[in-house]
Parts: sequence; C-alpha cells; structure tokens
Amino acid sequence: VGHTDSVESLASNPLGDRIFSGGWDGSLLLWVVPPETSSTSESTAEPPHKRVRSHPASDDTVDLEPSARLPGHSDCVSSIRWPTANLLYSGSWDGTVREWDLGSETSAGSFSSGKAVLSLDVSINSSSIATGHSDHLLRIWDARQRGPAPRMSLQHKAWVSGVAWSPEQPTLLLSACHDGVVRLWDTRSNVPLHEIVAEQGSEAQSLSKVLCVAWDGTEQLVSGGLEGRLQFFRLNQPKEGLPL
Repeated sequence: VGHTDSVESLASNPLGDRIFSGGWDGSLLLWVVPPETSSTSESTAEPPHKRVRSHPASDDTVDLEPSARLPGHSDCVSSIRWPTANLLYSGSWDGTVREWDLGSETSAGSFSSGKAVLSLDVSINSSSIATGHSDHLLRIWDARQRGPAPRMSLQHKAWVSGVAWSPEQPTLLLSACHDGVVRLWDTRSNVPLHEIVAEQGSEAQSLSKVLCVAWDGTEQLVSGGLEGRLQFFRLNQPKEGLPL
C-alpha cells in the first residue's frame, strides 16, 4: 500500500531510476521507476515527424508497490532532498529534519526545531542544511554536527515557504516567504543582501505570497507564488523582475 493521503514532496536519485515521495500521512516511500515498455521504445524509435503525443490509455497505467518505507516522521513530509546516491534528507511538519542512510535504509540522525518544516535544501559544498519554518525563521544547520540548535537563524516576517542554495557559491542562499518577498542571503551575515518584492506595483502586493524559489543558473533566480506567475530576477538588477 502506498500513501493514504496527498503526496506533498518528491525527489529522484542522481541516476533518475528511483524516487522518494513524502505524504501528508507522514509516510516516506521509495519507488523503483519501471523500465520503458516495448511499445514505448518502439514509438520513440520512430522519426520525429511520425511521433504523436497522446495521453496514456487507462490500461497502460502501472500499479506499483513501494520498495521501501522509511518510518520516523509523525506528520506531513513536506520536503525531500537526495543530494548523493546513499544520502537522503526529509523535512516534516513534526518539526524534524531526518538524515537517512539509504544503504541500510535507516535514520542516521535528525535535527529538531519543534516547529513545522515547510522547506528544505542541502548544500554538499558547505555541509549545510537550510530549513524554512512556520515560526518565520530560516534555520541553518551544520550537517556534520547534529547539535540541538541550528548554526544560525534568520528572521522573516511570515512563513518561510522555500529555500535554495546557490549551485556555485556555497554561502549564498535564497528564501521565499509568505510576506511576498524573496531574500538573498550570504550566510556569513544575518542581514539579507537583497530583498526582492515578487509583485512590483500590484494592488494586491501585500496579499501576495511567494511559495517557491529556485536558481536559474548562477546569476538569475525564479520565484512562483499565489498570483499564479513565474517571475525571473537578475542578481545584477535585483529590483527588476520579468513576470511570465
């Protein structure tokens, strides 16, 4: 049996042949991606002009059973990161971030804040874990030391709904917040480098919530929010957004 409630988070391994899913029911499940069927292989072998996109028929649906279940969370698993082949991190509304050793399929340790984890990202370069929480704090943890307290806490004005480490610079971190602002941090300081309002000039700006944020290369970022649009920002022009 798989999830008994909504699926809230997903992460695939570096090879793309396995997927972990986190559920509202607190379950964390591993799925093995089935190989392509012969009919799929034959269709993809056809010349591009002969291929026809179609929705899969109901009898093409494959029912899978999870190949592993990692117990430990007692509430919604809101975030999952799979940075290396044998290392997985999961964040939950139960207030914990768990590190998993996938070789033994056991928990290798945990970090606890007591507040719901809404977002999670892991930087292998700096051995750091960033978590966004319902108490308006962005917490930075040292992945090498599972101490009772985070290395630093960065204050926000509402729920911290998204976090993303820079792919190139290990101290740069983005956060998305329900106050409608994307913040760029250098974790050597507790003051943001930039604060970017996601909806410039909108009458509903004060009600807009930024729900997610990601890096688009090294000099551009993208955010998505309640207004139903993606917005792109260049770091050398932090106040000018390109809505889509």
